[in-house]
Amino acid sequence: MDEHDLLQYLSKLLQDRGCYLALIDDIWDIKAWNQMKIAFPNQKNCSRIIITTRNKKVAEMADDKCFIHQLRFLTEHESWELFCKRAEPTTPDMEELGKAMVSQCRGLPLAIVVLSGLLLHNMNYNYWSEVKEHIWRHLKDGESFQIEEIVSLSFNDLSPKMKDYFLYLARYPEDDVIDPVELKLLWIAEEFITEAGEGEGVIMENIVENCFNELINRNLLQVNDLGWNGQIKSCRVHDLVRDLAIKKAKEHKLLVVLESGKHHPELIHLLEGQPRHVIYNEIGEYLKLVERRFDALRVRSLAVSVSLVGNLKDPSELRHLPDSITDLSLIGSELTEDPMPTLGSLSNLTALQLTDVYQAYKGNKMVCSENGFPSLQILRLEGFMNAAESALGNASGALEDVKEALTLAPNYPAFCDLEAASSVFNSTLLN
Repeated sequence: MDEHDLLQYLSKLLQDRGCYLALIDDIWDIKAWNQMKIAFPNQKNCSRIIITTRNKKVAEMADDKCFIHQLRFLTEHESWELFCKRAEPTTPDMEELGKAMVSQCRGLPLAIVVLSGLLLHNMNYNYWSEVKEHIWRHLKDGESFQIEEIVSLSFNDLSPKMKDYFLYLARYPEDDVIDPVELKLLWIAEEFITEAGEGEGVIMENIVENCFNELINRNLLQVNDLGWNGQIKSCRVHDLVRDLAIKKAKEHKLLVVLESGKHHPELIHLLEGQPRHVIYNEIGEYLKLVERRFDALRVRSLAVSVSLVGNLKDPSELRHLPDSITDLSLIGSELTEDPMPTLGSLSNLTALQLTDVYQAYKGNKMVCSENGFPSLQILRLEGFMNAAESALGNASGALEDVKEALTLAPNYPAFCDLEAASSVFNSTLLN
């Protein structure tokens, strides 16, 4: 189903349903709205469409009968209250510095919370004074401090190790709800932390937990949902923070993001020197473009997120993946054949994620080839609706070995530690 077919399908669906309310988030330009508005029939039956945008011109040009509600900025008092919830000054001098910096945020909540997260890290007058002077050096008369500059201040204040943790957030799609357990395991799988680097006896899970909490405290990660025990169940990255992470990750040669709809005239040059590739749709085009250069590119990890447009259905398309890959994520790929025989040949693969957004795999059985996945440590199979309890592998004795080797992360049974598993791995699809 391509984009046109999807719009036609939605239009017919809404016509059949009668009155509807549609919310479309974050429209960047009027062309995008003009392309998709054909999906929303006007049957004069009190249906309504709500659009959010950061571009006022989009709102003004969307429809000549639309009502524009422009969100107001925080007042000076509201801004200071928000700041003090995170970094309340301890002395009158620090309060004076804080109010001067908050005033330059011009009532923008994100700028205020990121600034407070930066100052909370070091609650002393000299540090706050240095931050204020840095802000003033980058301002002209009458200007406000830009969000990117405030986020950059927080980024530059991170240790080299913490910068890697932050930049890795660029791998997640815009507005994605992030599973903290998944994120921490991926940090470990990517070897941002190793036992050799940290010393013998160090528990790596404790270290990544501390790093996760630091990003939360600095407001570079936002809490999305809390459990009954106060533990963070999910989190998000603000769009503007994510934009900076994508930009800096590319500059630091940590990760590069390729999104459909964006022109990449020199794709190979863009990918050179980048150990991690993140693909949103157009995976088939990506594989065709780079298949002859994969080994030379030395890709370490590949994350693929596929929507209804640009599905990856044939696992043989993955045969050109290089042996250097250690981390692979396929989300919503709609594979029609068992991908395990193909993926099992990746000798260095330590982390594999298959997530069923629109069905990552349409079959009901997965069987790994003999000696497949020799290095696999982390496996996530999530939300496979077609999976059957009886659809287990048929290799003699394999199932018992795998069950004995499974180490389930709390509340996340799809995560498995397969370090002790036998060389022949056959498993059910875990829901």
